[in-house]
Amino acid sequence: MMDEQGFRRLMSEGLYYPAIEFPLVFNNFPASVATIHTGVLPSTHGITADKRYNRKRGKWENIFLDKLHNGVYTREQVSPKALRVATLGDRLKLASQNSSLVYSIAPSFGEALSSSGVLADGAFWLDDLFGAWATTSFYPSMPAFLSSYNNSNKGVNRRLLTGAIHWTPLRAYKDKAISYTPWSKKFNYTYNSKRIEEFKHSAKVNEEITDLAIKFIENAGYEYRKSPSLLNLSYTLYPNKDEETAAEDVDMYLRLDRDIKRLFNSLEKKVGLKHCLIVVSGTGYTNIPSKHGSKEAYHQLDTNKARALVNMYLSALYGSGQWVQELANGELFLNRELIGQKKVIYANIVQSTAKILLEVEGIASAYSADQLLFNSINKDSEFLSNSIDRKRSADVYFLPLNGWEVLPKTENLDIQPKTKAIQSPLIIYQSGRKFSKEDFIIRDVREIVKVVCQILRIRPPN
Repeated sequence: MMDEQGFRRLMSEGLYYPAIEFPLVFNNFPASVATIHTGVLPSTHGITADKRYNRKRGKWENIFLDKLHNGVYTREQVSPKALRVATLGDRLKLASQNSSLVYSIAPSFGEALSSSGVLADGAFWLDDLFGAWATTSFYPSMPAFLSSYNNSNKGVNRRLLTGAIHWTPLRAYKDKAISYTPWSKKFNYTYNSKRIEEFKHSAKVNEEITDLAIKFIENAGYEYRKSPSLLNLSYTLYPNKDEETAAEDVDMYLRLDRDIKRLFNSLEKKVGLKHCLIVVSGTGYTNIPSKHGSKEAYHQLDTNKARALVNMYLSALYGSGQWVQELANGELFLNRELIGQKKVIYANIVQSTAKILLEVEGIASAYSADQLLFNSINKDSEFLSNSIDRKRSADVYFLPLNGWEVLPKTENLDIQPKTKAIQSPLIIYQSGRKFSKEDFIIRDVREIVKVVCQILRIRPPN
């Protein structure tokens, strides 16, 4: 079903690793992308998720929030300053004395900023409110050709405004003899300015990313640079929420296959593929379909019930009060002001909290932050330690039983902690050059950027 010049070309001519490990528990797009581009884990680079809990304000905030920089074609005030270490793009900028071009394009700002770094020329994403290609004033001004595109009738924001973006099957698909869902199913989705989030999870957003990537290849000046430059693209293969390998999923892969072919054609025409190093990596992250209303719905961990239970037990042990400030996403934050008022020994209450959480149905393990930061006990605790921000840690962390869904899900908090290292494929490709696995041993995500830097003959970041 795939074209000879798309995925097949990458897999047959490139160096293919079917299973690169992401040794993380709280796996999500920004954290995974930052790990790929920095070669270090979230515990070091600081991007644990797109949101983090602010104890002082008592609410979840965007991890990239930066009130000092305004949005361009967006109301979001964000910057990459939450990244504590250098990215591949930053290293290229330093190695080339700023002559390399570094741009990132993604559906959302989390992936765009995580892949660009602080020294990049720009990071671009689709604004959630208007659907225009947006950036932050942290970077130099938006290229004129992109501003013109946003303001034209061809701009994705204008087409979303009029509901002119439709997703139907690329072609008719035949049902397989053995399959989970009928591939021949017809579907028709229309996206408008009220369905931008759905659009950003569809096959059509990949086409928009490819269109913009080609504009950068043709207009940004890559062909004039003597030093290697970088173009980061974040595509989506967001699965259908209701079915396993649905017709939409099949169509999404085939459309992305076509997009890769278009990219190759553009690169060949402008700079020559033999001058390009192509690296394709998964993120190890996927959406988990909700089981609400299904026979499996009893395999759900209700964090509201867990919060009430912990608070009840802690009140019995240390006196009445709202001991739990927040409990979500595998993290529990205690009310430290109350701990001080009651003169409770901190080490004692966090140990008690971890023990209480183990009594909650659906929780497999629980650890205090100190246990994770200073003394990993097993693989679960090691992966947890990899995934947490040592500078802004919660008080207690917990993991659900495998296969259990953590509820309730909120609009911006939908991380499902996992107790196994996630595996994802990796492809390294250069036209006319045959790489060998004997040359590059890659077992987990941290080694990807090191190998890329080895090929480019520069020191890796960090």
